[in-house]
Amino acid sequence: MAGRAAVPVVSVPELWVPSDRPPEVLVGLDGSGDHRALLAHAFDEADRRNAALRVLHAWFVPAMYDNVIVDRVAQDEWEESASRIVDVELQPYRRAHPSVDVRIDVVHKRPADALVERAGHCTLLVVGRRGAAHGLTHLGSVTRAVIRESPCPVTIVAPAAVGTSGRDEAAVEEPVMSP
Repeated sequence: MAGRAAVPVVSVPELWVPSDRPPEVLVGLDGSGDHRALLAHAFDEADRRNAALRVLHAWFVPAMYDNVIVDRVAQDEWEESASRIVDVELQPYRRAHPSVDVRIDVVHKRPADALVERAGHCTLLVVGRRGAAHGLTHLGSVTRAVIRESPCPVTIVAPAAVGTSGRDEAAVEEPVMSP
């Protein structure tokens, strides 16, 4: 159902119990570049819950290439650059939800592992779903993994809907700046 629904779908772990910790919504961003519906939903949830919003972007290079491709200085520079790009993408949503405390994390770790690990400290995890290809939609491997392993509820958000006007119906007033 989560792979085809036009509306967000929430998966609640069987043994989940609400926490007494301050509320925090976690949203995972991949490198797809189209996060409009995902960010709009995550900011709305954080605002509605009076929760902080943690935006997580994880990237990973397989171990056999890691030392060759990524040295520590390059990794730090890449993480700072990615954090700046994410910050620019968040600006219209921050203006639309000024009361939401936003934190950005860019980490070198398998995305599903990073999300599940951080979800242990959150009240809700928000992830996206792949768009239609040849009329088919599907859940990506990261989304499937977090649904299966997350200790907190997971909301799966469909890609941004574009109406007949050609205008993005999930966007905030101002257009999102792309990196």
